[in-house]
Amino acid sequence: MTQALHGLLNVHKPIGFTSMQVVERVRRWSGQRRVGHAGTLDPLASGVLPIGLGQGTRMLEFFDEVTKEYRATIELGTETATFDAEGPVVAQRDASHVTLVQVEQALGQFRGVIHQRPPMYSALKVQGVPLYRLARRGIEVERPEREVVVHKLDLTDWSSPRFDLLVVVGRGLYLRALAHDLGQVLGCGAYLQNLVRVRSGPFRIEESLPLETLETKLREEQGQEIICAMDEVVLSWPALLLNSAQVRALRKGQPLYLALDTPQGTRCRAYGLEGELLALLRYESGQGWRPFKSFAALNESAA
Repeated sequence: MTQALHGLLNVHKPIGFTSMQVVERVRRWSGQRRVGHAGTLDPLASGVLPIGLGQGTRMLEFFDEVTKEYRATIELGTETATFDAEGPVVAQRDASHVTLVQVEQALGQFRGVIHQRPPMYSALKVQGVPLYRLARRGIEVERPEREVVVHKLDLTDWSSPRFDLLVVVGRGLYLRALAHDLGQVLGCGAYLQNLVRVRSGPFRIEESLPLETLETKLREEQGQEIICAMDEVVLSWPALLLNSAQVRALRKGQPLYLALDTPQGTRCRAYGLEGELLALLRYESGQGWRPFKSFAALNESAA
């Protein structure tokens, strides 16, 4: 019987695969039903794709809270329907007059907190229908702008009409839309020619696993050698080491009352005496620390 795996994988998604195709392969190779991913990468993008297995799927939502780092190549003078290299060209203009100084100046408008309109070719849904399905039928609908954060936007290489960017962003930003909007500011059009995610929170591309390695390890039931602990994505949170009485209370679903001066809504990690992750807790004023994700049953079954 295949050993159940509970944790996270740092996978290097290659160009040409959808994120769900990677999930389907991990599910087949591992023999596990509960497999998911965090942070969709388009088929023409590559790089870090966090994968959760078993109870690790419950931790994937926290990748929404961490920053992501990308290497992006943008080409001036061309616009595509999808804002990236996947879609057909819809407009071309001469961009030979655009200088490095002009690009640097334009980039300043896209740093910090900005408002961005999601592209039509995206998985966002309108009345339950993904936008990309409407776009493929030539239907365009109103998409409200969203507030997103660009922590870093540095030009790292200039070879007109192409240039490379190092980008660090928060949740919800579309690099394709940023490339398109930058082209509009410069007056020549632009599209995202290439994209590599080099970091998603604690997961870096240097440690990411290619699909070939992943298949070998999972098929040979050596998944424990490559899987990361479930708490990897929340290691920046405070941690509590619980005593025996506190562990018993937690397993009964009882709140913990600790002598800590803690702001309302603070979250932390709770561990047992052997260092096992028992739960994620949230502090509620007057109600103590309450678990909002519990892994106690998992640790009991593994005991």
